[in-house]
Amino acid sequence: TALDTTQDKRRNLRNRALLKARTAIDDFKTRLSNGTRLRSKHYRKTWKPLQSGFYWRLEDRNDLVRFLRERSWNVVQCTGETDVSIAEDIQPKDVVVSRDSDFFIFANVCTIWQPVGRGVKTKIHCYHLSQILDDIRLSGAQLTALGVVTTNDCTKNIHTLGIATNYRLIKDEIEDGS
Repeated sequence: TALDTTQDKRRNLRNRALLKARTAIDDFKTRLSNGTRLRSKHYRKTWKPLQSGFYWRLEDRNDLVRFLRERSWNVVQCTGETDVSIAEDIQPKDVVVSRDSDFFIFANVCTIWQPVGRGVKTKIHCYHLSQILDDIRLSGAQLTALGVVTTNDCTKNIHTLGIATNYRLIKDEIEDGS
């Protein structure tokens, strides 16, 4: 099936990444034992394939959920895209922390904090839906429609048209408040 093919492809990519990581770790150990200087590129060559090779098994995820719930954390397990579960659960004064700007296509998401960068250099950009709507001169309904017809995480719909064309079509065809 298509799902099996996708899973096999991802498994192969993870295995190749882990082989790269093994090679980088061996190089790292050799440099350490020889007293050769380690540079940031050696850390990156080790870290990046380890990240790519990481896979969080379902059993491990369930163990974490159980652990957090035992400590009275509110945990929501999502069967599909987390965006939908978060958007259903969020209240107007809540803030979504995500690198994913698709959240603004959901009507009840008003504020997104988007982490930009990595590690200690990470900065948080704060986006307010009302300001964005003013800047791009669209209503909430128009932005949702634009999100649906433009390539995003959930749909590919009218992906043959560019964002500017989609914007123009939505701006011209959908009246404010519809």
